[in-house]
Amino acid sequence: MKNFIACLCMSFCCFWGYSQISATEYNTPAVIPQSPEVASLLRYSEVPVSYYNGIPNIGVPIYTLQGRELSAPVNLSYHAGGLRVTEESSWVGLGWSLSAGGRITRTVKGQLDDEGQYGFIHNQYTVDYIKQVCEGFINDPNGCGYYTGDNAILQRFDYEPDDFNYSMFGQSGRFMFNQERDPINNPKGEIVQFPNKNVLIEPTFNGYNIESWKITDTNGIVYEFEKGNSFDNSETIQKINGQIELSTNDVSNYSYVETWDLVKVTSPNGDVITLEYDRPILDGYTTAYPHNDITTAQGSQSLVVQQGSQVLNGQDRKRIETYSVTRRHYTLLSKITSSKGSVHFVRDTADRLDTQSKKQRLQYIEVYDTANTLTQRIEFTHGYFNSPPVTKSEFIGTGQAEINAGTDSYLNKRLYLEKVTFEGHYGGHNPADDYSYSFGYNYDTSDARTVLPDKRSYAQDHWGYYNGKNNSNLIPYHGAGNAQMANREVDPDYSSACILNSIQYPEGGITKLYYENNRGDVRHINGSPYLEEKVKLAALANNQHSITENGNETTYIFSSNTFTITDDAKPSSSDSNMTRMEYFGFSNRCDTADAVYSGADLICNSMFFDLYKVDGGNETLVQRYSIWESGSLLVDKNATYKIKIEITTDGDNYNLVDHYSDVTFSWFEENPNLTSEAFDYFGGIRVKAIKTYDENRLSSYKSFEYEGGYVVSQPFYYSIGANNTRKYVSQSWVPLQTTQSGYAGYKAVLENIHEVATETGYSSLDAGSSRMRQVRRTFSIASTDITFPGAPYTQEWVGGHPVLEEVTGKSSATTHYEIFASHSIDNIEGFVLQREYHVWPFQFQDYDDILACMTNDVCNISRNIYNIWPGQKLPKQQTVVTKEGTRELTQVTQTFYESAPNHYNPTRTSFTDSKGDVYETVIRYPFEENNTVLLSENRLNVPLKTQQFKGTTLMQTAITQYGGFTGSDPNDNPTNNLLQSMSGAKKNNALEERVTYHGYNKYGQVREVSKTDGTHITYLWGYNYNYPVAKIENATYSQVSILLDEANIQNLTGAALENALNSLRDNLPQAMVSTYRYQPLVGVVQTTDPRGRNTYYTYDTMGRLKHVLDHDQHVLSENNYNYRTN
Repeated sequence: MKNFIACLCMSFCCFWGYSQISATEYNTPAVIPQSPEVASLLRYSEVPVSYYNGIPNIGVPIYTLQGRELSAPVNLSYHAGGLRVTEESSWVGLGWSLSAGGRITRTVKGQLDDEGQYGFIHNQYTVDYIKQVCEGFINDPNGCGYYTGDNAILQRFDYEPDDFNYSMFGQSGRFMFNQERDPINNPKGEIVQFPNKNVLIEPTFNGYNIESWKITDTNGIVYEFEKGNSFDNSETIQKINGQIELSTNDVSNYSYVETWDLVKVTSPNGDVITLEYDRPILDGYTTAYPHNDITTAQGSQSLVVQQGSQVLNGQDRKRIETYSVTRRHYTLLSKITSSKGSVHFVRDTADRLDTQSKKQRLQYIEVYDTANTLTQRIEFTHGYFNSPPVTKSEFIGTGQAEINAGTDSYLNKRLYLEKVTFEGHYGGHNPADDYSYSFGYNYDTSDARTVLPDKRSYAQDHWGYYNGKNNSNLIPYHGAGNAQMANREVDPDYSSACILNSIQYPEGGITKLYYENNRGDVRHINGSPYLEEKVKLAALANNQHSITENGNETTYIFSSNTFTITDDAKPSSSDSNMTRMEYFGFSNRCDTADAVYSGADLICNSMFFDLYKVDGGNETLVQRYSIWESGSLLVDKNATYKIKIEITTDGDNYNLVDHYSDVTFSWFEENPNLTSEAFDYFGGIRVKAIKTYDENRLSSYKSFEYEGGYVVSQPFYYSIGANNTRKYVSQSWVPLQTTQSGYAGYKAVLENIHEVATETGYSSLDAGSSRMRQVRRTFSIASTDITFPGAPYTQEWVGGHPVLEEVTGKSSATTHYEIFASHSIDNIEGFVLQREYHVWPFQFQDYDDILACMTNDVCNISRNIYNIWPGQKLPKQQTVVTKEGTRELTQVTQTFYESAPNHYNPTRTSFTDSKGDVYETVIRYPFEENNTVLLSENRLNVPLKTQQFKGTTLMQTAITQYGGFTGSDPNDNPTNNLLQSMSGAKKNNALEERVTYHGYNKYGQVREVSKTDGTHITYLWGYNYNYPVAKIENATYSQVSILLDEANIQNLTGAALENALNSLRDNLPQAMVSTYRYQPLVGVVQTTDPRGRNTYYTYDTMGRLKHVLDHDQHVLSENNYNYRTN
């Protein structure tokens, strides 16, 4: 069944821990399927959070297509880090992505790596060579300027490695070429992985060009990629002081491949999954070639303030806006096929309203068996976020050259996902069996703060997120006076527009997400530094409060101490005399999914928190809020305030023992001590709280506090170009790098697990605990070193690793890491061949010296050279301290990677328990055992020898033997290595073979196996070798094959298959024969035990177990699945 999942990669790496030596089990393989189980109800699930960057990981598993050995997962995921103004919706909706199949993508640096003789991987003039020429170590008659000046640009010399990324069935990675060439083994240079995942990456060339790729993972599975999306051509159009000009120097006709699509996956045993792609045809064209997509993007804006020695002022300054019209050819996944069935991706017949070129949304995903019978359909329901139309004429460059102001167009529409509905079609469609997930967003057309502007809007912060500002351009620095200077500051009132904020599950439960802006240390950013101040008031019995009784009615009032917001607080962008405060309220008594109360629960309409302005003895109400509300407001600076919580209850509906309420206000004050951390907002958002409701009642509540926020890079907008042209630009010339998919990282995060109302029947905490449990996590800090503006950032591996996890009063876990960084072995050099330079913070020398590298024979080019290298951190030691009363129990696990970089599997682990006893496991893989056949297949993860020690005493040894296999049917066996035997020994005794594999079929499926001195077990496979249909104990495969040829039953089903298998019972009286029949893609429908007794299984249209029946068709059990009505 499809359980809603929000996957999270944020926990500690799994260590090999054990308290005692356990006996190794030597069992025959689990070939026969387990009896079908009742499908679990699709209940709500708590959404995990990537604590390091505060981004909740939200996803829905759609379907997993099984093959004989391989499987192809199809998943839906949502990125909740914020939505940029210019962001386009995918075919599944804004912020959502469909993970299915795989792809290799390339980000071009400089020119194409494979473009002609001067591409990075072909260029005979390597970075190291030109460096030696320019620094005078090599006497080249061409001189330095030939390789670094106009000639190099004209001939498209490429000195930078392109950045490649791959994804394939849940695996992902990154790689680049270096220029360490070997004429025999690496004529194009080595492929360096970031980090080194030990996959084999092999390109295939057609002349100079990369035609296709093959990647072999560490399990020996081969992934093949062929041409996918391609760039056809582009042209750049300029508006100079409002007048459109075609920039003839910026017309690119160099078509190239941008992506390679995954088309085939092959397991070592020969199982195959194939993928097919559609090439949509653009309106007005007869085919999809040479392009099927035309987009016009608004590029960088610039304000030229100096040309040569002439400083420009006033109207002499040149304001330039750029637009690029790009023509591409793209593909869309249309079908995945395995040996058991296929998954089809069906687009809507109607065109989308939010794209410039005609495109279609994904409407259905359909699952078919091998008979091409529909078994399941997943429907995607969409809507559009509608923004106000553009406020000025917008150039689009195709057909109609402009979109006029006030005109409804694709620029003010964004496709979003409303609902995903699962329909069962096994045996026909029954709508009563359908179930769905529904999604809510922070979108209200009556509130402009929740509606993203049009895609060309200038209301953007530095990171491109909506900030609600009325800007006339995007240049944030002093161009033509403050009136035309863009306000690119983050505004938390607008940053969460259109973001996903609720998920409703099939059984009716709801998860609600609350966000706040990223914030952190800004001492290194050009802006005023602040400290975040917080005031919290909790309605606790031991906090000062007043009680007023009026008949059966009781009113509790809690008051905070007064606090002052100084005149140095961060000024609001709309009023410098005011500052913005954020607030967040909570009560475990009154918190339902829709936060609306009526009827008998009137108490919930009488719970408030108030903000008062205090002037001497006078208190003036600023604003009143219901207890569960959150948001922000503007308040006066240089003023004193107080918070109150007021609760009015009838009788004992609210009491201070079982119930709890609180509110927190926060704002920014100027930091008087600049040597300490100074905080302000960063781009993007983080999760502040997650609430989960079951049947409209709060069942789980977690909130998060973040410490030590930072960004990897900061924006800078000033540059110097050719002919001493100096200008301010709208796009930062330092790329704003991400860290684990978010712009901000945090040194520490505090997770608060709150106790919820007792009357809901739920509690997150143990009985008798405090109102809240806290888990504090600290992380390693990311590297903020930028080798060169625009150089690939390859230091993701440095930050975000869990260092300490503390559960308050319970336990702590401390992790130390081993660093693997190949500074000298896998070093990649890149040289930036450009015409624009930037004077801060990289402190280039005088501009004349820079020009010397373009024209002279000798110069220092080191300022334009960057070095990058891979690295990774792996857990080396983890210390866990658990508290039991007054005692502390300590356990230590150490992990060793003695064969790195050949592979990064742990070869030795040592566990010390709380009594001081040491247990060690030593594992040897194909590399250590020099198994050349397994190594040739890149099957690096197979453990071949395992030894367990207590102290220094060997306790047991286990060995698995692989090799070429002839078995009982040499003409029908796979060619790769297969498991031959499993042997073991206790202590120092001689090894004994425990399990022997006697034969396999052509797909590597076991045919015959036995335990030492045990009976032989033979398996037969049917349904085109997809399912085991017979288990014959006490018979060899040769005995069975005389009676029944496995090849002859592959197309048999139903009674024909049953009759063929029954012949084994009649002719092998000494054997115990069990047989199985299936409904492909659904499950087993009949099992027959050695006595000939049957058990039957029936399923509903969704493929969920409905009935179990005995031999006489009597119902043994019945299952019903009840979900919320759609």
